[in-house]
Formats: sequence, C-alpha cells, structure tokens
Amino acid sequence: MNLKSSLNSLTLYLIFFIFFFGQITQVMIIPNQIQYSLYFWPGQPFHALEITMMLAIHSWAFAVSCLIFGILADRYSRKKIVCVTLILSVIGLFIAGFSYSYFQLLLSQILLGFSEGGFIPVAQAIMGDATRKEEKGKVFGSIAVAVYLGYNVGLLYGSILVYIWQFSFLILGFISVFILFLYVFFGVNFKIGSKEKELEQVMVKDMEYGHKFNLESLRVLSKTRSIIFILVEGISSYIMWGLFSTMLFPFLQTGAGRLSSLMASLVMILFSFPATIFGVTFLSRVSDRVAQNKPLNRVRLIIFMLISTFIFMLILIYIPIIPMTESQGRNFFFVFLNPGILMIGGIVAAVTIVGSLWDINQAPIMEMLNLPESRGTTYAINRFLEAIGHGFGPFLAGIFLLLTSGNFQLSMTLGLLFGIPGIVSWFFILLFFDKDRAKISQLLTERAGKILEKNEKKN
Repeated sequence: MNLKSSLNSLTLYLIFFIFFFGQITQVMIIPNQIQYSLYFWPGQPFHALEITMMLAIHSWAFAVSCLIFGILADRYSRKKIVCVTLILSVIGLFIAGFSYSYFQLLLSQILLGFSEGGFIPVAQAIMGDATRKEEKGKVFGSIAVAVYLGYNVGLLYGSILVYIWQFSFLILGFISVFILFLYVFFGVNFKIGSKEKELEQVMVKDMEYGHKFNLESLRVLSKTRSIIFILVEGISSYIMWGLFSTMLFPFLQTGAGRLSSLMASLVMILFSFPATIFGVTFLSRVSDRVAQNKPLNRVRLIIFMLISTFIFMLILIYIPIIPMTESQGRNFFFVFLNPGILMIGGIVAAVTIVGSLWDINQAPIMEMLNLPESRGTTYAINRFLEAIGHGFGPFLAGIFLLLTSGNFQLSMTLGLLFGIPGIVSWFFILLFFDKDRAKISQLLTERAGKILEKNEKKN
C-alpha cells in the first residue's frame, strides 16, 4: 500500500471517528433529561418544555449549518470545511465543560449543533468522491455502524457521568482536539467526481471534472422529481423520529417501569447494539446485491423499513410493564426480568435492524440522482429539512405533554402520525426514480465526452 492509498484510508477512518464522537455528544443529554432539569431547577418538577427546547434548538442550529456548509462544500475545499466544523465542535465542548447555568449549556448545544450539521453533508459528499458504486452500501453501512455505536456509547457514557457531566464534555473536547490535529495534517482532499462510472475514463487520464455548482446544476436538481420528494419526506419522518426518541427515555423513567437513566440506557444498548451490528453487516450486503442490477430496489427497501418501523413503534408504546418501585428500577435483575421491558427491548432491536436499511440505502439513492458538483448542496438541503423536522420533534413533545397533562402514550401516538406523509413520498419516488437516474447518467456521459474532446484539442 503506497502513501497516497494510506492517507486515503486514514481520511476515511477519521471521518468514521468524527461521526462516532459527534453522535456521542449529540445524545448525552437525551437519557438524562430529568437529571439535567433537577440540576438547573433543584426540587422542581421536570421542566419538559425548557429541556426539550434545548434539544430542539440544537437540531435547528444543525439544520442551518447543514445548508450553509453543504453549499460551501460544492464551491470550496471540503477538507478545509471539515476542519472548520471540528474547530466549532471543540469550542462547543469546552463551553459545555465549563457550563453551570442552563443558558451556558444552551449556547454550547447551539455550537455543537452547528458543528455537527456542517460536518455531515460535507462528509457524505466526500464519501461519494472516495467510493465506487459497488462499495456504497458497505461504506455507508460502516458510517451507520459508527453512528449507532456512538449513539449507544453516548447513552452509557452520559448516564454514568451524569452527575459530573461537565467533565464528560471536557474529555470529548480533548479527544476532538486530537482528531482535528490528525485531519489538518493528514486528511486528503478527494477529487470531485473521481469515482463516477461515466467519468472514469476522464479521471484515469488525470483530467479535472471542472464543474462547480451553478444555475445549470440548480435547474437539473429542481427537475429531479425523486429528489424533491426525498426533501419533502425528510421533514415529516424526522418530526416522528425526533419526537419519539426524545420521549422514549422519560417514558421509561416516569411510567410504570420507573427505570433509572442508567437502566434505560442499558435497555437501549443491550438490545440495539447487537441488532445494529447484525443489521448493518448483513443488510448492507443484501442491499448492494439486490441493487447491483436494479438500483430501484433500494427505494423498495426504504419503503419496507418505514412501514415496519411505524408498526413496531406503535406496538412499543402500548406494551404493558409490570410496575416497579424506584429502587427496583435501578436494579439490573428486576429490570431485565420484567416481561414488559424485555418486550420493549425486542421491539427496539427489531426497529434497529430494519432501521439500518435507511442509512445503507438513502445516501446511495441521493448520489445516483445528483450531479457530482451538487451533492454537497443537495445533502445540505436534505439534512437541513430533516434537522428542522427533528427539532420540531422535541418541541412538539413538550407541547403534547403539556396539552395531555403528561400522557406519554397519547403524545407518542400523535407523533407517529407525522411518519405517514414520509411513507407516501417514497411511493412517489418509486414511480420517478428510473427516469430521473437515466437523465443524470446521460448528462454525465455527455460531459465526459466534452472533457475528452477539449483535452484532445489542447494536445
């Protein structure tokens, strides 16, 4: 393996690690909402609106940053933009590490949301530049593993260190400084479009693709109906995801189970992590295989995932739990011998397995429907809308809890209704995908011919 290949691999590994650590910081507060509320407002009831609003603002900062940095990624060095997002993450983590008031922590969450939102669309564009079509499922599946692993580690890490939570943010801050150092000095800036099948003959001869995002790119994007439906779908589906994920932990902690934050986190980790490894490892191969000759099958897999997830989550809400005392809710054996908790864990595992189909297939679908120079912008718009929806999830969770006098089951059921428009949108994508993909492929083939012709004239 030569130096160039080694640096390429190191860059991809660094991106995986950034996804991993970013997810840890993103979820640390979620299982400990009640504890953070008691820290800032000792002796008072759960301040659901303030805590969920902090989570919502984090998502909205994420959304704005997605849009800004994703567009910049199609015009400037993607490596430099990743470095900027890492610097913002370091600042946010150190502010959180020295926070002693609600508003200080809120400021840190804004910066962390801005950092995470800026990184993701740029990283997705980099992965598109660095991997071939037949590798997409495997590579994006690896990112999914990094994200799910970070999610589970973040739940456990945040729950264990919840009473010294400032210190937990400082540790992540120092780790982020080290990752920033490695990326600045060893990260690679991949050539845009270098792995496109239609452009391979151009890139092999070391020619430049040369196209930047412009009005023509925007016109092509606006006429790609599948992309429009993907963007619309992101809002509704992520309202559902945001609301459900925000309410699940307080639901387990305040309902009949009365689980401690650590036990609630362990339920999620012990059932979802093995399911993640199985789902991503097995289903990434299945997805690449069934989509090798018929990419439309990736759309069918996502439709299957959304419908299955909707049904599983609806069942989860109404699983009866044998009531436990507060001390029993802190006891591992009482918790994991409760049939209701085991059933909830089984549903969590099922949702995790089928949910991996989303991470494995959505990004490759968007790549196939985009020109290389517009991927950063499209990812940015998509993540912007998803993050707006995800932010409204916690916000609506607080509103629904107030309106239903703290009825978690009814509030979570109302949240699931937002997933229906997303399912419908993917059925429309099923209708338009093949035609939209053919147009993009034809345009890339024409561009490759023009670049070769231009090069021959020069020589």
